[in-house]
Amino acid sequence: MSCFWDALFSSLVDNDYKFLYLKIYDIHNNISKVDKVSLVNILEDINKTNINDLILLLIKYNRKSVNVSWNGEKLSEKFIDESFDHVKDYLQNNDNNNKNNNVNNDNNNNDKNSEINIQNIINSGYLCSVCDPFLILICELFELEIEHLYMGHMMKYRNIGGGGNRRVIKFTSDQGHFKVG
Repeated sequence: MSCFWDALFSSLVDNDYKFLYLKIYDIHNNISKVDKVSLVNILEDINKTNINDLILLLIKYNRKSVNVSWNGEKLSEKFIDESFDHVKDYLQNNDNNNKNNNVNNDNNNNDKNSEINIQNIINSGYLCSVCDPFLILICELFELEIEHLYMGHMMKYRNIGGGGNRRVIKFTSDQGHFKVG
């Protein structure tokens, strides 16, 4: 059940990724400082093509989301810290393969057992919360407004930073499904 990740992936468009990299590398102000290797890395990151890449991108560019409000309220410092940690530790905390294979913890352990299997994590589903750390991070990074109809109640994530909101994406969810809508 990968509906959460499917919906996030399908709601982000190429211009969102391009915006993110221009913002992160501040290319408009630093074009003379961007070396060829960095530019190649930026261009490779812009061409992300699957959900695995999206999850890794969110973890790679995870930050404390100080520019996001939820239902009109600024997030507390504690919640901002907890959201940052949730995203940072998401793969390790949800890697059932490693949890089940830690019995063979010697130096000869097969690399496959120590690798995080992102596809298994995606297929295991994600329990989106009422004020979700990944939705907060997407709002922060991509400067998007998110309207999430959560179990019949509207949750609004807004980027209140200087850039504002470039566009609105909408999701709906119930006890077992998350979708664009």
